[in-house]
Amino acid sequence: MTTGEGSVSRLSLARTAAMLIGAGHATEEPEIRLPLDGPYEDRVHVSGDGRPVKRLEFPVAVEETPLFWERPFEAAGRSAPVWCGTG
Repeated sequence: MTTGEGSVSRLSLARTAAMLIGAGHATEEPEIRLPLDGPYEDRVHVSGDGRPVKRLEFPVAVEETPLFWERPFEAAGRSAPVWCGTG
């Protein structure tokens, strides 16, 4: 049923970690080669240094809910420690 209302979920990070650890892990780790082949989002973003970039698609989907980041990429350690929100 679609109501247009949000939802609240209470999850335990420790319990989630325990479940993932209990499930085991892959015996062979995949090799990551750069640049990645995609799949990429259709939208073009602007990087922190002003270059146009495409982002990889999210690995999960939430039905009828677009997933996106409003902030551009910033190099590790370069973001100012501030709250980003309204109000």
